[in-house]
Order: sequence, then C-alpha cells, then structure tokens
Amino acid sequence: MAYGTPATSLDIEAYYTHVRRGRPPTEEQLADLRRRCAGVLRERLPAAGSLGLDELTEVLLDSLRFTPYADAAPTLATLREAGIRLAVVSNWDCSLAGVLSQVGLGAALDEVVVSAREGITKPDPRIVTLALERLRRAHHEAIFVGDSLETDVAAARDAGVRPVLIDRFGPGSGDSGVETIASLADLPALVGVTP
Repeated sequence: MAYGTPATSLDIEAYYTHVRRGRPPTEEQLADLRRRCAGVLRERLPAAGSLGLDELTEVLLDSLRFTPYADAAPTLATLREAGIRLAVVSNWDCSLAGVLSQVGLGAALDEVVVSAREGITKPDPRIVTLALERLRRAHHEAIFVGDSLETDVAAARDAGVRPVLIDRFGPGSGDSGVETIASLADLPALVGVTP
C-alpha cells in the first residue's frame, strides 16, 4: 500500500491525530481506532467498500512492515554489554513494545515509554523524565538520541538531558547546532564504549 495516496493519507492522518493526543492507551481502544481509520479509508476508496470493516482492518494491518535500521541491533547489543540501561521514548500507540519485539529489538531494551500509555507526547519533557525515573538514572547521566529537532531534541533539552540528533542523511543535510551522528553505530564511541 502506498502511503502517498490521498485516501491512505487520510487514514494515517486520522490515526496520528489520536496518537498525538496520547490516545489510545489500551489495546481495546487501539483496536477501535484501527477500525475507525479503516472506515475512513473505506469511505474514500470504492474498491475497499467491498470488504467488511473487520476484513479491511486486517488487510491494512497485514500491509504494515517494520524493519529496523541495520545499525540498531548491533549498537543496542554493544551498549547493553557495557551495562548501559536503554529505553525507547516515542509518540506511538500501545503496540510499540510488541513491534520492537517482533523486529528483534525488544530484548535489548529496559523500558519502552509511549505517549499513548502515558498521556504525554514529545516535546513535553515529562515523558523523558518519566523514562529516566523508570531507568533509575539522573538527567545528567543520560543521552537522548532522536531524529527530530522539534520533538526529540526539544524534549531532551527541556528535561535537562544531553540531546543527540541522528541525521541519517549525513553531514551537511542540516545545520542544527546540535551534536549529530549519522548512524547509531557512532553512539558507543560517544558514550565511551568500545565495540
């Protein structure tokens, strides 16, 4: 499925509107949101109207594929072996921990903190502070790596945490004035860990 089509964009837009508000916090509410988003798509695509709402929802979910960047698993493993506690902090729904497990990253993490469960979305720094509390780490001990200046870097700075921007497009793609890495593989050296 191409996310660029207008009908599908409406489906995704409806989904993200709810997720940005910190909803849905439960599996049942997520299932309901997915059905409503499928309904938006069904209204806009005549061919989708031949499918029942449950069937269309299942087809949409089956079409989703998540693939981690190649540098994610080895970097997380290196950091874990060095005794570093790790968390994912994301503006996402309550399914993120399951998705991370499915792609082989879940076991490398100590915490998965998602906006839908907490009712707090980045750039609100409280979600970063919450992750630190769960990791039992102080602000000055942490590094927050993210790919967005507006949400990740802002949340980290406002929480008193050292922000690191991951810019996979390489040097020169943006002069952010923020410490920047091009790959997660650069992260161990940044924290003094040799692979």
